Amino acid sequence: MCAYCDGNWVDNMDDCKSTLDYVFILGNDAINWNNNKQTSIVMSSTKVEYMAISQATRQAMWFSSLFENINVPQMKPIVKYHNNQSCIFLLKNLIFHDRMKRIEIHHLVQKSIEKGFVKLEYCNLENMVANVLIKGLSIDKHEYFQHLIGVIKCIT
Repeated sequence: MCAYCDGNWVDNMDDCKSTLDYVFILGNDAINWNNNKQTSIVMSSTKVEYMAISQATRQAMWFSSLFENINVPQMKPIVKYHNNQSCIFLLKNLIFHDRMKRIEIHHLVQKSIEKGFVKLEYCNLENMVANVLIKGLSIDKHEYFQHLIGVIKCIT
């Protein structure tokens, strides 16, 4: 299983709220996805991206518990692809945290990384599958991402 997660900082200038999204893929198909607008205003793109990773980590823990309860073998770590290198660095480098005073650190994500439960990997914007949920894409790119998450066209 892998996950693609992303945040879109202040994508609506009317309310200045950000959007978070993630897509979980098992095999060749999306098994879970989410796109939601934050309830509060965030002052940093790194904070928004961090919130997206945190939300996806909680969902990954839920899946892990579900699979364990129904005796489905799991591959660990769950790889989470993300496109914000600052956020990935912040989570992997504990020494760097004292410089990020305005971003509260959720220990859940760090502990998940330390214990080998999740692994963060960089994914450039051209391959960020989660963008199909929050960004305006070209038709070709939209159809490509749909294909990657197992969405097929139904002809009626």
